[in-house]
Amino acid sequence: MESEYLLGITSGDIALHTIEQNRTTALAMAQQARRSIQIATRDMDALLYDNAPFSDALSALARRHAKCHIDILVWDSLAAVKQGHRLIALSQRLSSNVQIRKVSDEHAKYTEAFLIADGVGYMSRNLAERYEGVASFHAPLKARTLSQLFTTLWEKATPDPQLRRLHI
Repeated sequence: MESEYLLGITSGDIALHTIEQNRTTALAMAQQARRSIQIATRDMDALLYDNAPFSDALSALARRHAKCHIDILVWDSLAAVKQGHRLIALSQRLSSNVQIRKVSDEHAKYTEAFLIADGVGYMSRNLAERYEGVASFHAPLKARTLSQLFTTLWEKATPDPQLRRLHI
């Protein structure tokens, strides 16, 4: 996928129908991002985001660019905490670049899941529990619309107490 689609260059919609298509697209965007990743996810989407290549791509982004930000909105993190999700550990190690917040009760019924890369690429699923969606590596208008929605949700979100690291 990386050689076929270039973030910020390759336009056109990509239909996503399977977990694997979603996982491959998310990874390609994360590997190509240079400034930011924004993820809105109901439950941390372990099937998409809890894998070494994706976590490594976000870690590399955070370490390579001091001013980058990786922001993750989650509705329910309980299962991810219990399973030891890689992105939770990453946010604890790189807390200045990787932040996770819990969506406010006001937005609890929101059903979409999405990822935005560098404000130009996105992948989106209207129903978070299904893997049918659309992506584009260069759709700045749609990415901006999603980013504005993300910002609205982010501003009312709070740190998730379940994600605190316990120091013993």
